[in-house]
Amino acid sequence: GPKWRKARTTTYSPAEQDGGKRVTYSNFVAKERPKIVDAATNKVKLLPLPRMVLVTTYGYNSANSSNKKRSREMWKEVKREVECIRRRYTMVTVVVAGDINATRSSAMDTNRADAAPEDREQDAEVIDGIESMGVRDIFRTKHPDTRAWTREPSGDLAATHPSRMLDKIFATSETAQHLATRIGIHTGSSLDTDHLPVVVDIPNDCAGVAEKMVPVWDPVTITRVKREAPSEKRKAEYSEKVQ
Repeated sequence: GPKWRKARTTTYSPAEQDGGKRVTYSNFVAKERPKIVDAATNKVKLLPLPRMVLVTTYGYNSANSSNKKRSREMWKEVKREVECIRRRYTMVTVVVAGDINATRSSAMDTNRADAAPEDREQDAEVIDGIESMGVRDIFRTKHPDTRAWTREPSGDLAATHPSRMLDKIFATSETAQHLATRIGIHTGSSLDTDHLPVVVDIPNDCAGVAEKMVPVWDPVTITRVKREAPSEKRKAEYSEKVQ
């Protein structure tokens, strides 16, 4: 909506080698800093301005051998960009979302009747690579024991292709594990597609519409202890005390 468009600062979509575009980076900055009350001093403290980078992707069908190289190159570039963003902003929420075109567990992420708990999908390495960026699958974080899928083949494919969890939303842990984060699969969508939309609600007020600001990052107090070599006088006093 318009409030989100105002909050967005930049968007860019690098082209692939074939000229197509499969990844878009959108940067969002909140309108105000969250406030918390310091329990020790009872004073109001302002937390850093929330930032979010939304990486929207359309993954290659990397189980197909002809696409494996292009898929690896694309995700390698996304990882490089995400790591650069996280170095620049130490407190930024990174969200990776889209039709990933890959999933990991045959037992949990497909409707294969003969799938064993240890079975991995052919393109599971794509999910491993995404999570190596420091993001987590929000759906699996919130629903680790729920068997689910988002693409249900239709027509002639329905008899030969299984349903699979291809549409995913990943986020950095402060958001993926947040108590206020909610995620689900929308089964009543009227979209003309064989994919079911995944919907997530995260506590990051980059749209300026939250009724109450919920801190995403937990404030931490760091106490530094400096060790100094004791003087001869202190050594003597200590020895005397021990005696």
